[in-house]
Amino acid sequence: MSVCVMLLFTAYSLTKLIHLFSRHNPMIAQAELQNFFTSQNVASFEELNFKIAWGVEGYHDRVSRDD
Repeated sequence: MSVCVMLLFTAYSLTKLIHLFSRHNPMIAQAELQNFFTSQNVASFEELNFKIAWGVEGYHDRVSRDD
């Protein structure tokens, strides 16, 4: 039974891999706004009141790393 599952999984994986390399039926979405910003535009995070916070923690022990 497990051999059948492995063969089915392998066949499915190979089919998907062939589609990936042959670029079969790609779904690509792109939105482009021409001349929206110029090189003269400067954004100030203080003027926009933009704030961001982030933290780092261990993957296995979930202990915060702050050194």
